[in-house]
Amino acid sequence: MKQFRSIAILFPLVMFSPLAIDIFLPALPTMANVFNANAVHAQWSITVFIFSLGLGQLILGPISDRIGRRPVVLFGIILYLLTAFVISQVNTLPLHLVVRFFQGLATCAIVVGVFASVTDRFNAVESSKVYSYLNGVLFCVPALAPILGYHLTSTFGWQSNFIFLGLFALVFGLVAYKGFEESNLTLKKNKTIFAIASYKQVLVTPSFIYYSTIVMLSMASITAFVSTAPNLFAEHYRLPAETFTFWFSINAVAIIAVSFLMPKLLEKHSINGIIRFGMAMVVISGFLFIGLSHLDDVIYYMLTVILCSMGFAFVTGTCVGKALAPFKANAGVATALLGVIQMSVSALLVTSLQALSLSAVEQMMVYSFAVLPLLMLKVFSPKFRASIGYT
Repeated sequence: MKQFRSIAILFPLVMFSPLAIDIFLPALPTMANVFNANAVHAQWSITVFIFSLGLGQLILGPISDRIGRRPVVLFGIILYLLTAFVISQVNTLPLHLVVRFFQGLATCAIVVGVFASVTDRFNAVESSKVYSYLNGVLFCVPALAPILGYHLTSTFGWQSNFIFLGLFALVFGLVAYKGFEESNLTLKKNKTIFAIASYKQVLVTPSFIYYSTIVMLSMASITAFVSTAPNLFAEHYRLPAETFTFWFSINAVAIIAVSFLMPKLLEKHSINGIIRFGMAMVVISGFLFIGLSHLDDVIYYMLTVILCSMGFAFVTGTCVGKALAPFKANAGVATALLGVIQMSVSALLVTSLQALSLSAVEQMMVYSFAVLPLLMLKVFSPKFRASIGYT
C-alpha cells in the first residue's frame, strides 16, 4: 500500500511539464497576434521552455543528490506557480520568453525530483514499469489539455491558460507537501554538489549514451509535431482548431494505450525485444511518410504520426529505465544529464531543422530515419550489444 502511494503521488507531478506545453496550443495564433509576432516566433514559447527544462537539470540534478528530492520538487512547484501568474500578465514576446525560461527551470526541478526518486526506489525492470505508467499519465495531458485550453481561450482569453497552470500548481503543491517523501537515502555521502567525476562516470557509459539518444529522438519527434501541427492544420489543411484538437487527442490516446500496456508486456517479453519492436515501428513510419507524402490529406499524415508516436511510446519508458539503471549512487546527476539530452538537445535539433525550412512531414521523416542506424547496431553488432549490457 505504501509503495502504491509513493507511485501515485508522482502522477500529478509528471503532469506539470506537458500541461505547460499543451494547454495553450489552441491559443498560439491568438498569442501571436497579441505579441505582434509570426507563427514561428510564437512557437518559441515551446522550444524555450523545453530548452530550459533540460538545461536546468545540470544544476538541479546534483543539488537533489546533495539536499534531497523533496526540497527540489517543492521549490520547483513554488516557482512554477509564480511564473504562471506572471505570464498571464505579460503582453510582449521577449518578456514572455524570459518568464517561460524560468518556468522551464521550475518544471525541471519537479522532473528531476520525480525521476530520480524512481531510480532511488526501483531496479531496472521495476523502474521501466513505473516509467511506463508515468509515461501513460504524462500523455493523458496532451489528450485533454488542448480541449481544456480551447474552451478556456474561447471563453476567458489566452491568459486563462496560465492562470489555470498556477491554480494547478497551488493544489498539487499542497498534495506534494503532504505526500511526497524523501527517497534519497545517501544525502550524507554526497559532500560535494558539482563533482566532475560524477558527470564523467555517466557520460562514458555506452548504455547511457545509446538509450538517452533514443529518448532524445522521441522527444524531438513529439516537439516537432506539437510545434508545427497547429499552423499545419490551420494554414495548410485549412482546418478549424477543433479538428486539430481531435487528432491531437487521438494521437495522445494511442500513446497512453501503449504506455499502460507496457508493464504487462514487460512481464512476458524482454525489455530489449520490446525496444527493438518499437524502434522498428518508428522506422516503418519513416517509409510511410515518404510513400504517403503525395497524398495531401490530414488523415494519412496523422495515421503515420500515430504509428511513429506509438513506436516511440514502446521505447521511451524502457529506454529511460535502461539509461538510468546503473546510477543509483548518483541518480540526480544521471537524471540531469538525461534531461539535458532529452530536452535541451532535442529542442536545439528541432529549432535547427525548422531553421532549414523543412516541412512538417520532412521533419518527422528525419527523426524516424535517425532511429534506423541505432536499430541496426542493436540487431547486427554483437560487440555493441555487449557494450550496452544487452541481454
